Amino acid sequence: MLRPLDKLVVVEPVATFGGTEAWQSGSTRFGTVVERLGMSLAEVRAYGVDSGTTLASLVVDNSTTPAADDIDSDECVWTE
Repeated sequence: MLRPLDKLVVVEPVATFGGTEAWQSGSTRFGTVVERLGMSLAEVRAYGVDSGTTLASLVVDNSTTPAADDIDSDECVWTE
């Protein structure tokens, strides 16, 4: 749970967001989701941490904007 105006930082391998070639479009889709939850994607960067490994860092700004009315938590599907 975030307090209003707090930040959430997500750091994941770029593969989580579609791989080296597609991670930016995957992060855009992630931004669409956080906007529907009343937040905004403030920063997106990729960092090479060693040979062949790249991490995506996404900073989400929380706000006082309510989530979209049509989001039903019972219909959310989590995948691995």
